[in-house]
Amino acid sequence: MFFLPALFLLLLIPGLCFSQGKYEFNFDRNWEWLDLMVDNATLSNMLLPAVKELSNDYTIDEGRILFRTLTHLDSLNQIKLLPAVSNLDPTKNKAFRKYNIEKELSYFNERDNFRGLIEAALVVTKMKKNLSPNRKIFNDRNFFLKTIDTYDTNTVINFDFKGALQILDLVSKDSLTYEDFRSIDKSKYLNMVYNTGKVICTSKNTFTKSLYYARRKEPIIVLYKFINPVSFLNLGYLSVYSSNYKRVLNTIQSQSGNIKFYIINLLSQFFPKGARFNVIVNFLFAYENCNWNSHSKNLPMNLTQFGDDYEYLAKYLTRELFTYEKENTILDIFPYLFAGTDTLILQVMKEVFEGGISNFIAPILAENRPAALMEKDFLLFKSTIYAILQNKNSNVIDSLLSLGHDSRFLFYTMGTQMAATLDKILGRDYITKSLIQGPISFFKIYIEAYHADSKQIRDIFQFRTEFENKVEEMSSKINKQMYFDFANIKLENKPGDMVLKDIENLSKKYEKRTDTYVFNLLAGQLLFASDMYDKSFEYFEKALPFLPDKIRSTKEMANLFLSDTAYESAIKMLTKYIEYAPKNPDAYLSRADVYFAINDFAKARSDYEKVLELDSQDKYVRAKIIEIDEELKNR
Repeated sequence: MFFLPALFLLLLIPGLCFSQGKYEFNFDRNWEWLDLMVDNATLSNMLLPAVKELSNDYTIDEGRILFRTLTHLDSLNQIKLLPAVSNLDPTKNKAFRKYNIEKELSYFNERDNFRGLIEAALVVTKMKKNLSPNRKIFNDRNFFLKTIDTYDTNTVINFDFKGALQILDLVSKDSLTYEDFRSIDKSKYLNMVYNTGKVICTSKNTFTKSLYYARRKEPIIVLYKFINPVSFLNLGYLSVYSSNYKRVLNTIQSQSGNIKFYIINLLSQFFPKGARFNVIVNFLFAYENCNWNSHSKNLPMNLTQFGDDYEYLAKYLTRELFTYEKENTILDIFPYLFAGTDTLILQVMKEVFEGGISNFIAPILAENRPAALMEKDFLLFKSTIYAILQNKNSNVIDSLLSLGHDSRFLFYTMGTQMAATLDKILGRDYITKSLIQGPISFFKIYIEAYHADSKQIRDIFQFRTEFENKVEEMSSKINKQMYFDFANIKLENKPGDMVLKDIENLSKKYEKRTDTYVFNLLAGQLLFASDMYDKSFEYFEKALPFLPDKIRSTKEMANLFLSDTAYESAIKMLTKYIEYAPKNPDAYLSRADVYFAINDFAKARSDYEKVLELDSQDKYVRAKIIEIDEELKNR
């Protein structure tokens, strides 16, 4: 009659647990790897090599988590339930996760003894390696960043940790209160995690569901969270490593000045004097970068993927903030100047340019890439451009583009090689020059470099003649002096009214040219950067009749205004889009969505109805009309 209570009390006594009897070693105490290596269970079973292998793969904290979780399973063969747990995870790539887990479990069938436990740990480790990045997220690293003694005071970076702390608090709680659920609904930081546009990347429902499973304590769920860094929208990994992430947050907060100094130093070595940005980095967890808006003053940063690799974090932040500084330096009118295949060529050049220079400034991709692999990077680029110029089948072009952007980032490593070559042969000023003038200039300067001295840049790293001619043709679209005149105004960082006055004065210099539409594009882009949206629209409107692809250009310009929530100018530009494409349902849909965003439901409904006239099967539009009718009914 006293057996069950006695057994229950026995299990509560520290150091005495049922798993110790099965596995010959007390994994519930704070053991060290050396303890396990010299233990009789390891030596008598001749498992020292396996334990050493595990000690190389895990820090002692990770090793303790792994073995404690395994020994708390009812049976080691319960790990066969991991694919089923994976199915509960709403995060993307479910089939990929399940496959990588199942393939390691094909022949697993171990007894609940010490040898079986070690075998289970090895199998779980293989799963973790399949699902984790190549580098260790946590590796007992200390903070160390090397900086130099220059500083560009035009750049301002602010760090905001409130979102990360709020999410960490939610994951760490044993139970959630009414106030916690209110914060999920109302928090401005959590609303950065949700994508509220038409394309749902992370919904509130996905976050709430992920939070529910991330907080579960069953050993098999803990094991799944342990092996998969992106489990349950990263929240699973965060819950397992919560103490580690608390230490990381404390370190980043205490060292934030050094991190900012490191970033600004790197960027200021390459960007021209006067280039600047003012941004708030919002540290978060559970954030999927789906539709990040580079014009926003807030940069969401998911801390989950960095762990205690502070150098990697600093370099990654530098690459992200490179985009901000580039946007504040380049007057990007290039997409408006081209149509058809030239637009696609420009896009590929832009990706090589941006990815290559940012990785050269703060390398996080493979460094010291062998020359043979770099040759393949250039060969792929040349094949891609040739296929575009020859109007090859779209499937062929798409396959080549996909290969250039796959996990090896061949276009980016090629761009890094180009930047390194320019830095070595011509000097850093030429990289700075391309950061003012844009991707076409980057390629033109590189081509000029190997024509000036072909011995320093081998044939394999040069381009086909037809691409060289295309770069020259694209470059000729812009008067270089005109572009530099506008760029210099932008770098002076004057207030909007003074910028407008400078543009009006500059117009006298170029009033007799035949390419005044380029002047108007530059003026429109510069005034947009100065937050003078009405004037920006006026100059863009004057340029529109002369652009080769008016339909695409009006939509791009409208999206530009929307990126700064300049709704009035966006609506006027979308009206121009409708003028150029009166039979295109997307034109009316785009304007309807803006009207809906500003609660002008009557005009939104009218445009949505026009969409249905052109495309009666659009389910999204039907749902929006029902939503509008419900809203109007409740007023």
